[in-house]
Amino acid sequence: MEWPPWVWRHKLGDNAEHSTAGGSPFRGNGASQGVAMATERSSERAAARAAWLRFPRAAEGMTDTAVRECRLHFLRAAVKHPDIRLGDSLRKKVFEPERQRWAALGLPAPQKLSQDWTPEQYDALPSFYDARSRLIGEWAASHNLDYEWVHEAGRDALGWEIFPTDPFHVIPGYQPPQFLWTPWCFDHESERGYRRRTAAAFQRTLAAYIERVSAERRRYLNHRFSHDSHYHWAVEHVCLGRRFSDIARETRNRKLKATMTRQAIRNAVLPILERIGIPPRDNPRQAKNSTS
Repeated sequence: MEWPPWVWRHKLGDNAEHSTAGGSPFRGNGASQGVAMATERSSERAAARAAWLRFPRAAEGMTDTAVRECRLHFLRAAVKHPDIRLGDSLRKKVFEPERQRWAALGLPAPQKLSQDWTPEQYDALPSFYDARSRLIGEWAASHNLDYEWVHEAGRDALGWEIFPTDPFHVIPGYQPPQFLWTPWCFDHESERGYRRRTAAAFQRTLAAYIERVSAERRRYLNHRFSHDSHYHWAVEHVCLGRRFSDIARETRNRKLKATMTRQAIRNAVLPILERIGIPPRDNPRQAKNSTS
């Protein structure tokens, strides 16, 4: 069972590393003692939580981070799409109903410390989180996004007193390597020599880290001018069920500068879906025989 962030921080303090099996990352960031206090203002809690999300997740490799970055691009495209509005949908279908259920179960206000909870309030938490999991599953399925990583992103985006104004807009960080310090044997090496040798070793480690991150992002992220359009087409294909031929026809109707064919749309969308782990909705044989 996952705990609300104010309960979890009170239990573990600023150095809390992760939540329980529920999966939501209510982690302290150690920025200040005030962030961990249960009496902090909601805006401070939101800022602290958003800041944490920019750091790498525990045991996440660089490839995993690159995939997560692709998935966030996809979700943000669904948020901005006027026919999908994924963020508004999360607020209406999950955030607002779960707040009502929180009150209906008699659970306390966020400012109340965990030691002041009654046994009945603790016993009510599993029911609350069972309902939350069901709401998130229904929300994701309503957009053809019933995948565990979408469920996790939905849990991450949910606030506790206010809904975030820009859901899924986080910046993943790539886990840096540990720098291997060597001891300074001052009887055999001058301070200047040790500084020069250590600085050179650090520069090599830094260069290798930057190159690795850049290579992973080149592999998984396409930053050509049409990058946003590709994700726009991808969310239309998945969330709205539009075929590649329908999307191509829509680009012609909008009289865009470059008229796109069905094959061009397909070639732009399929790599994105492969990276984020969503199968295409078009039947390959039907697409091959399509005359549109």
